[in-house]
Amino acid sequence: METAEIPPPKFVHLPLQEQALARGMLYGNRNAVTDYTLASDGTRLHKNDFNQNELDALIREFQHDPSIGLAYGRENLRSIMNDIRLPLEKRASRAKRYTNAYLNLITKLDHEAFPTDLTVHQGIPDYIPDGLVDMGADSVLNPQFRDRDLIKINKKEIFDMAKPLYHEVFMSQTLSELPRFEWKKIVTEKVAQYVYQQMPYNYDEVKHPDQLNRSIGLHEIVDHKLAVCRHHALMTQTLLQGFGITSRLIKSNVNYGNGRGGAHANNLVRIEGYWNLLDSTSPERLPNGQELIFIRPIPQHRIDLNALTYEWSFPMASGNTRTYQSRTNMHWYRR
Repeated sequence: METAEIPPPKFVHLPLQEQALARGMLYGNRNAVTDYTLASDGTRLHKNDFNQNELDALIREFQHDPSIGLAYGRENLRSIMNDIRLPLEKRASRAKRYTNAYLNLITKLDHEAFPTDLTVHQGIPDYIPDGLVDMGADSVLNPQFRDRDLIKINKKEIFDMAKPLYHEVFMSQTLSELPRFEWKKIVTEKVAQYVYQQMPYNYDEVKHPDQLNRSIGLHEIVDHKLAVCRHHALMTQTLLQGFGITSRLIKSNVNYGNGRGGAHANNLVRIEGYWNLLDSTSPERLPNGQELIFIRPIPQHRIDLNALTYEWSFPMASGNTRTYQSRTNMHWYRR
């Protein structure tokens, strides 16, 4: 059972489990959620001193660079499965509860660190916060000038939909024991596979019936099976961020080397200091019919997608060459 300490002060709007995760994120502690003592009856006794000043400090740090805090949050979730003081079954149950708390905490931090802003921004954002609306090439909100949907990121619905994926990862002792490089690579592939399977490509180009009247939630695109590459890329980055893995959207031009190509959207993923191009929409198809997640390392150590244009070419098992050229064709706002 969980600890029964005195409830936190009401001005700290975080339940106990979220407080423990927030403490780890603020102080760079990978083991904040396993920092407890066992009472004689087996009850876990936690520290309970995360106050409003600390929460404000975490919000400021999150606003500056969310990836750091998310990485420590993820390390705390991994630490639960390595806590040998508890039986494996209890570790898994605890990891599941803390995973839910972690996803809730992300949305709360987003709301505080990135308040609503209807100002239209041009360029590719480093971080996708809750409430971001991807406008594509549109620079105005007037629906009369719109030729595609405005995609709204609603993390509560997205995380609720993807909870089985998060539970699978954070409740796995095998994954928790892997070095970070291997863990990130496997999780990145799991996310891309999830997106590819759960969001079948909308080859018929069916449009959401209400797309000219309002922003369409990304979860609605999934529900109605209307996904194309821009939805895949947004979902991929949102899910990867939840795993504490740094990624970027790429609005790109792609040439598959077989007469196919054109405007596209995909991702860059940073795994232990190295950038990789990831395309969740288009796996590599081997001559034997097998499909492999398309992820390839690129040579750049630093990326500025808003200031520079990049071009990467990759030889394929089919004999063709894929080429991706980045572009900054994106506008967005928050609501």
